[in-house]
Amino acid sequence: GVVGARKFLPYKNVSYAEAYKFCEIAFEGRCKKLKSSVEDEWIRNLQALRMLVDAYGAELKPTNPWYNSYVWWASQQGVLTKDFTNKKWYTRGEMAELTWGMMQVK
Repeated sequence: GVVGARKFLPYKNVSYAEAYKFCEIAFEGRCKKLKSSVEDEWIRNLQALRMLVDAYGAELKPTNPWYNSYVWWASQQGVLTKDFTNKKWYTRGEMAELTWGMMQVK
């Protein structure tokens, strides 16, 4: 095996494929792959949030810009990560924290 292959590396930017794995762990079979995504490309926090909220099944009204309803819903649930701001690259640690928060929503 590769030495260090089991390290989590929480400060490393999360890739689309890794974010999808987090989603699948939390919401098995309900995660949708974005058609425009590239597996090893980094994912922005808004896209990660959309992936998880859609898999959760929250019913949101369309807003302009699209992410307003997602950010509003997630803030109402108290699941947004500490420094959640628009259009930021997301780290593995932040993705884990957001996923865990989403799993706690009843």
